[in-house]
Amino acid sequence: MPVSQFTLQGHSTRREFAVYVVVAKQREGSDYHIYIGKTGDNREGCNPMISRAGNHFSYNDIHSQIRNKLPCSPPEYDYEYLYITFDRYSEDKQERLAQIDVVNEMERAVNVAIQGAFPEAPEGCLLNPFKGKGHVKASEKIRRAGLRTAGRMANVDALVAAVLQHVKTLFASS
Repeated sequence: MPVSQFTLQGHSTRREFAVYVVVAKQREGSDYHIYIGKTGDNREGCNPMISRAGNHFSYNDIHSQIRNKLPCSPPEYDYEYLYITFDRYSEDKQERLAQIDVVNEMERAVNVAIQGAFPEAPEGCLLNPFKGKGHVKASEKIRRAGLRTAGRMANVDALVAAVLQHVKTLFASS
């Protein structure tokens, strides 16, 4: 059996609040899927990006959203993770709660932007589309809008542009 290898970049081990996009491309064929997620959304922890990436392929159904959602077996795909970080983890509980609010809102922003950027995507391409169906009070909408600062939204735009470029490159080389 040949030796296998993958590279792990050091920045993916930092404890930071991040929004990520996974592009899963089937090796045999042109099938691809996109998943949008975040790190640090629970009330106490914030795992590094690489930890969250690994959990997606766990055999624990609670953690393995990508494994659970793909139509084919995970080994049939290659994966690219693209992500942006918004803040380092804070030990201060009040600061951390504010960081969680930001990462949750930025994940929603990325999800909606990805849906807009891929209008011709085949049914099921986006594994977890944000539907925005729940009722949100007007005051909460205003508070959330305040989290979408110009700098944060520039990062969202950069991530979406990188995903578009990555997908375009995948199919240019096919």
